Amino acid sequence: MSKKPVRFYVDIDRTRWTMDGTAEDQFVTLSWDGDDAFFRFIADIAEGNIAYLKNADGRQLGRFSLGGSYASLQKLVECAERIAGSSSDPFATSSDPFSGSDPF
Repeated sequence: MSKKPVRFYVDIDRTRWTMDGTAEDQFVTLSWDGDDAFFRFIADIAEGNIAYLKNADGRQLGRFSLGGSYASLQKLVECAERIAGSSSDPFATSSDPFSGSDPF
């Protein structure tokens, strides 16, 4: 299947975000007008209460509670900062954690 342009809307409380990007099968890649727009969107999610997903015609496709999103995003930032401050690969291990005796 080929990529096609898509547009949809995300309403966070009373703020509308127009989302433009490309879709292929069930995957969507968004295009942002710079980092500032992306970070404002994330801030709206963190501070918001409810988000509505709407198609290009304005028909509601989903409604999502944003309760707990601030705490989740804070943990994500803490994790990214910890990884960025580390000089080693946090996913590298000296041995395969799944190797060993067969439990079955």
